[in-house]
Amino acid sequence: MSAPIPGIPQAKDGTQPRNVAENMLNYWYEQADEVTRARFKAKINQQ
Repeated sequence: MSAPIPGIPQAKDGTQPRNVAENMLNYWYEQADEVTRARFKAKINQQ
């Protein structure tokens, strides 16, 4: 595992997002309320 990059948020498991899109998804997921998170998970899991 590499050292953290300053300015890049860490995932809850301590890893860094692999790219900008993943970073953005993680950011907005963390901002969402529980209902929105559940909807997001359901949509992702149906694909």
